[in-house]
Amino acid sequence: MKKRSITIALSLCMACASLAWGQASSGSVSVSISGLSFAPDSMTDIPAVQSPPLLEISDLRLAGTDSPGILAANESGFIYFTLRNAGQGDAYNLRLYASEKNGIEGLQLPSQKFIARQLKPGESRADSLSVSGLRNLAEGMAEIELYMNEANSHAGPPVQTSIRTREFSLPKLIISDIVLSDISDREIRLYATIRNSGLSSLQDVSINVKYPDVVLAKGKSSETLPLLKPDESREVFYTFAKTRAFNGTHNYTFDVDIKDKTDLARYHKAVYTKERVVAAERDPIDNDIPRSTKVEPSSNTYVLIIGNENYKKISPVPHAINDARVFGEYCRLTYNVPKSTNIHFVANAGLADMKDGLDWLVTKAKEAKGGNAELIIYYSGHGTVGKARDGTSDDDQYLVPVDVSNLDVSLSISRHDIYASLSEVSFKRASIFLDACYSGDKRPIVKEPVYKWKGKIFLFASSSLGQVSNPYSEKGHGFFTYFLLKSIWETRGNINYADMVEQVKQQVSSVSKSITKEEQKPQEVPMPEAKDEWKRWKIAN
Repeated sequence: MKKRSITIALSLCMACASLAWGQASSGSVSVSISGLSFAPDSMTDIPAVQSPPLLEISDLRLAGTDSPGILAANESGFIYFTLRNAGQGDAYNLRLYASEKNGIEGLQLPSQKFIARQLKPGESRADSLSVSGLRNLAEGMAEIELYMNEANSHAGPPVQTSIRTREFSLPKLIISDIVLSDISDREIRLYATIRNSGLSSLQDVSINVKYPDVVLAKGKSSETLPLLKPDESREVFYTFAKTRAFNGTHNYTFDVDIKDKTDLARYHKAVYTKERVVAAERDPIDNDIPRSTKVEPSSNTYVLIIGNENYKKISPVPHAINDARVFGEYCRLTYNVPKSTNIHFVANAGLADMKDGLDWLVTKAKEAKGGNAELIIYYSGHGTVGKARDGTSDDDQYLVPVDVSNLDVSLSISRHDIYASLSEVSFKRASIFLDACYSGDKRPIVKEPVYKWKGKIFLFASSSLGQVSNPYSEKGHGFFTYFLLKSIWETRGNINYADMVEQVKQQVSSVSKSITKEEQKPQEVPMPEAKDEWKRWKIAN
């Protein structure tokens, strides 16, 4: 028995060893190694071909992911394709080979896959290749190359397809709307809209309503949604009966807790009363940022963002860091600007940091081919006015670093400094957004600064000279930045500068005056070379 067992084992090993590419075997055997399926030819011979096959791959597309054309971290999908034999001879033992050319970290796909034993001339077949994004998937554009080979070494021409990869992002589960109202003398109903504003699907989203003891739940007061896809909303409602202890003149608090199965999404808790909000959600402008549907990134757009809030010797600028942070998120998510390579963000920047930021922007413009860079500068913080450094009698406007001891123009960055830096390079266009006031020195402005423009530049400032740019504390932003973001949010980024300017100026002027009793009127300053072109611009095309 031992000898017979050994003989069988050796025979099996020899059979496995003989399964070389294109060789015949006595039976069909499938061996799985590291997720790859090898299905060798089952025929006794590979026939000699009189005419060669011609293998063509076409109709490539990514499917099975939450967002079309995009593969996110912790997500899997398939690259579908059509294979056709456009030659005159049969193809045997067809095998697909795959590789990624850009070195995207965290992208996983098999290096090869067995497709078919035979494909006759003129025949086509549809197939797919699995692709996955690991937790560490890098943001970028994956270039995947595919080519086909067969038993007689007739390889088809390689083809490439691009897949946008999206880095891991924490789930974002929000309550975008909630209403508590009487539906009869004895019943209250709570309506809520649960929204997934993140980049990946959420599973087992639980909703739990905590209600006061003066009402009783009629039916459920909690439930679980099995799946909530990105940008998907689900409306829910719960009914409560009033007990005798209920007093219609009192306010009663209802809490709505939401979370997904990982508990990572439990950021948002809405607390409402019958008549007024006690503690509400963050504004959806911060909380529900529109996502770009473009597959191609805005790779020629470069953004310098500075938020100066905590000054060492002078008063802070409320919400400046949040202004800058959220503006950056709109650039990244709504306008698809790559974060790691194309956005330079600095919070509480000193003079050296601000100079380094301008140097970074100039360097990126120089690296862009054909002067095709689109440049954006955003600043939120203190501003001041002083004499221009060029020795003229003109005033100049300065952006103040956090490491100054007072509003010292000699240690600040002037508009002249910015324009001088931009004049060193060629670029397609530049946009500058400044949420800063220039009344810090408490002196009147003699006249509008005069600048030597070069290039197509558009500047949008939060207030006119001599006015204060106030915080909109209820929203956690400056008035200017809040309504700038609001104009983008309401149109999902599809707004040109002309419409944006008109909307922001009207809303800032009206709302800020009603709250602060002070004038604040944003001001647009297009350069002569921009002509009327700036009116058609968007933050990123």
